Amino acid sequence: MDSDEDSGPEKRAGTHSTGVPASLLSEAGRTCFGRRPISPETLDEFLTAYANAYENLIVSKARLERAKTKAYERWSHS
Repeated sequence: MDSDEDSGPEKRAGTHSTGVPASLLSEAGRTCFGRRPISPETLDEFLTAYANAYENLIVSKARLERAKTKAYERWSHS
């Protein structure tokens, strides 16, 4: 026998517990994540590109900090 929780309006109407229709959530998932899984090679390419971009960001931040320090030193010794 089903409990009252199992036969609530969410279950009967095909909605998620947030009140969003299950069909809408399913379509949103396909839109956001694609209809086919990502191949391991493609995932590896994305992760490599991300790692390279992150490394470039760190290097750029370090260069900016050095430039700011040098500019401050030149300004303070003037």
